[in-house]
Amino acid sequence: MKTGIYQDKEKRRKYLREYMRDWRNKNPISYDKYKIKQKGYQKEYYRNLRLKALDLLGGRKCENCGCDNLKILEINHKNGGGCKEHKQIKSKKHYLEIIQGRKNKEDYNVLCRVCNSQHYVESILKIKGHKISWQK
Repeated sequence: MKTGIYQDKEKRRKYLREYMRDWRNKNPISYDKYKIKQKGYQKEYYRNLRLKALDLLGGRKCENCGCDNLKILEINHKNGGGCKEHKQIKSKKHYLEIIQGRKNKEDYNVLCRVCNSQHYVESILKIKGHKISWQK
């Protein structure tokens, strides 16, 4: 049987909040280092989520032109509606839903920014006739 502050979750949360606040005030340099380290972990986590989602949707290259520059690869909504979806949920959650199988992978593909713009111009604006090629 648990006793003391560990018995009640609310009391434990309150105790931990106070403890961390006091620790941050007593150790500001350590806390700044901790924040920088955590930010690095978050960036790496986000990058890995993105790469896993790209791999599940067809690989790390543009489906249209073959571009393999990770900086400009995007997840394209084949049927449109990407802007609306991004207003509702953040990218990290979107990547998680793709990885966990909550999103239908057939509705998405991997395109570079240029080809994604071309997809928008052709499917939404109904302007045809552009051709894009990727050269290394």
